[in-house]
Amino acid sequence: MRYFWKFHDFEPVAVEELAARLGVSPLMARCLWNRRVRTAEEAESFLEPFLKKLGDPFLIPDMEKAVTRLLLAKELGEPVTIFGDYDADGITAAAILSEFFSVLGWNFQGSYLPIRMEEGYGLSEEGIDHCLKSYPETRVLLAVDCGSTSSKGIERLQRGGLDVIVLDHHQIDHAERPNPYALVNPRNIPEGEPPQRQLKELQALCSAGLAFKLAHAILKKGRLANEEWAEKFDLKEVLDLVALGTIADLVKLKGENRIFVAHGLKRIAQTRRLGLQELLNSSRRRVVSVDDVSFYLAPRLNAAGRLEDAQVALELLTTPDPGLAQCLAQQLEQVNQERKGLQNRIAEEVISRVKRNFNPEKDFVIVEGSFDWHIGVIGIAAAQVAKQFRRPVVILGGNGQNWRGSCRSVDGFDMAEALRQCEGLLLNHGGHSMAAGVELELNQLESFRQCLNQVAHKALGTKVVKPNLLLDAEVKFCQITPENLKELLRLAPFGMGNPSLTFAVRGARMARPWRKFGQMQRHLKLFLNDGSAETVEGVIWNFEEPLPEFGSFLDIAFEPTLDNFSGQEVVRLKILDWKYSEE
Repeated sequence: MRYFWKFHDFEPVAVEELAARLGVSPLMARCLWNRRVRTAEEAESFLEPFLKKLGDPFLIPDMEKAVTRLLLAKELGEPVTIFGDYDADGITAAAILSEFFSVLGWNFQGSYLPIRMEEGYGLSEEGIDHCLKSYPETRVLLAVDCGSTSSKGIERLQRGGLDVIVLDHHQIDHAERPNPYALVNPRNIPEGEPPQRQLKELQALCSAGLAFKLAHAILKKGRLANEEWAEKFDLKEVLDLVALGTIADLVKLKGENRIFVAHGLKRIAQTRRLGLQELLNSSRRRVVSVDDVSFYLAPRLNAAGRLEDAQVALELLTTPDPGLAQCLAQQLEQVNQERKGLQNRIAEEVISRVKRNFNPEKDFVIVEGSFDWHIGVIGIAAAQVAKQFRRPVVILGGNGQNWRGSCRSVDGFDMAEALRQCEGLLLNHGGHSMAAGVELELNQLESFRQCLNQVAHKALGTKVVKPNLLLDAEVKFCQITPENLKELLRLAPFGMGNPSLTFAVRGARMARPWRKFGQMQRHLKLFLNDGSAETVEGVIWNFEEPLPEFGSFLDIAFEPTLDNFSGQEVVRLKILDWKYSEE
């Protein structure tokens, strides 16, 4: 067993009542309950993610101020520029608003995305210099997916006569609170004050979602004023980009994020956006799921900002030129292959270091650094290490002057808050609970490691030592028929905050010998029967020795999938873990 199996707690009587009220199977009701959908009203909202259920964009703090200022810029013809970020969320958010401003007649200068290796994150001195050099006429600067910790950069811009509007979802630095013209951030509330329920739900949005909300607010204002231009833009056309950014940024797929992704995935599969079509072609995707975006589309967009210039990815998503779209997609494909090689090498080096010195009784966080490690890919490598060791991870690279690093966390540990507790040792930091960035002086590395380890020890205790696999229910194969699974798949799209369906079956006999497959023979196919239904096929991807013995009885944990095989729908299992049955 790779995991400790843990089943969701539930109340049998309440689940039965929920099933009766909804007219669904008890298993469906239990899966809803496991996802904290506990009433018929909540279930209706969850199972019917309609666009009309999107909330009022003006609930977001400073949205009114931002919209009023941008409409004035349109009226006066003032030059407007976007300053974005180099990750997939920042790229898609910039693409949404670039398209919006261009189509509807703003004096739109363009979008500037900083170069990670040279300018770092956010409104840095270097980033501002290069942005204003590219767009010197700018009068209104819209900082997208950054700015909530950039008090100095914003002050400099506004001293220079620019009005700065921040559109961001990251935590706000209250110690040096930025003071832009408008801070459109659902977290823009007084420190220590709990957000109202609707605002708390909006705090789950990424910047691509906020870009949609800003565009929605502007159109809403324009239509109230009977402006003709407000009827010329269909917001549904950008839902493909919203879904891309939402999935890529690993925000919870609940509330409005669920609505965005449910509709956006359909838009991606049928997109008329030339660059996105080429991105799908290069990644060989046809039916588009959350996993397809997470593992194929988003990494290709991110690769540009990690190793080269994110402007390539932005241009890909916005170009109307078929030839250019194909060329840019090929360029991203090459960069992504290079990224894979670099990240795997770094992850292997970190894992090798950690294995030599790792003490699970004392090491509650992993902090490793080398100037040979490319800072553009250390975040992905950190995620790989965190997954293997079930610890928060910080991997640092740099230029020999300062350490610059990426942080990845585990459930139950707020990385952004932990960095704030160590900020006396840091030059810069920012991010959110699961992922963040950090910069520190060379001589502070060991002190930072000790500080973060103490914070992790208090927050996590021994929890990280024992990885759990959270399961929806123990079932029989007869409960996972194609018809039943269709009902359960109404819970999709699955992702952060709405995990895939996971079940356990006990005492399943290996009805036929297992079979290896794949180019390196690294995958295993099992044929299982628990006596309640026909034999079911399951796959263990990248299996590890030892192999189960033919004829033995197994307990398995799995995700069910529905395949169309020779025109017939069949259930197959993605086996997550297994052990020999005790009975």
